[in-house]
Amino acid sequence: MKKAALFLLFVSLAFAFDISELLSHIKTDDIRGEFRQIKQISGFKNKLISSGNFSLSGGVFEQNTTKPVNLSIKVDENGVFEFDGKNYNKISPLFIKSYF
Repeated sequence: MKKAALFLLFVSLAFAFDISELLSHIKTDDIRGEFRQIKQISGFKNKLISSGNFSLSGGVFEQNTTKPVNLSIKVDENGVFEFDGKNYNKISPLFIKSYF
């Protein structure tokens, strides 16, 4: 019974905020961490597992995937950029200022 109550509390809190409200509660100029993402793609037996690190600092989001391949992206007020080993190249003009 306790597990069910905790689950219901968690689910209700998860839907209590939209992304803008949630971001307004996060008051920091520097966020860094690591990630691990698992995807199951239909038609494939094995799951796709990627991992790396990310940072959000000074209005710039950077994500560096280190496994299974190296890939770096950056999002700032000028758009979305992908690192080719030497330079960041713009791949999309999309930028939502309220997320930063």
